Amino acid sequence: MLQAEGPGGTASRYVLGAGTLAAVQMVFFHAVYAVWLFVDPAALGDTEVRALYAAGLFADAFGSLALVVTCSMVGLVSWLALGHRFLSRPVAVLGLLVAAGELVSLGQLLGENPVSSTGMYVAIFGWFLWPAVVGVDLGIRLRRR
Repeated sequence: MLQAEGPGGTASRYVLGAGTLAAVQMVFFHAVYAVWLFVDPAALGDTEVRALYAAGLFADAFGSLALVVTCSMVGLVSWLALGHRFLSRPVAVLGLLVAAGELVSLGQLLGENPVSSTGMYVAIFGWFLWPAVVGVDLGIRLRRR
């Protein structure tokens, strides 16, 4: 059984790990792509351009892995929120939809199609917006108390 309560619970350790992975991925992704803002590509040799291009491919692949992990974290928290009622029901359902969007987007690995592309956008934008929605929901709950 998944232990949801307490800082030592399985769910809390998973959320901490997934959040850490997401933070590392975002810093790496932005560092790789920010290089192009500060370096003139014409001043680089073929080796440097190829290395930056390869780093970009790695950053994208790492981003896909991190998105799967972070969306599963959103799904886990939402699923637990439905049972323990620490988030409002619409916010928990929204989190489950974001996680489902990631599952649908995994089909994009098999080939480009409109459904998996839509799922990817739901997962990406949902992952970025869901923490803000959770913050507003928790703020409203705190204010009511």
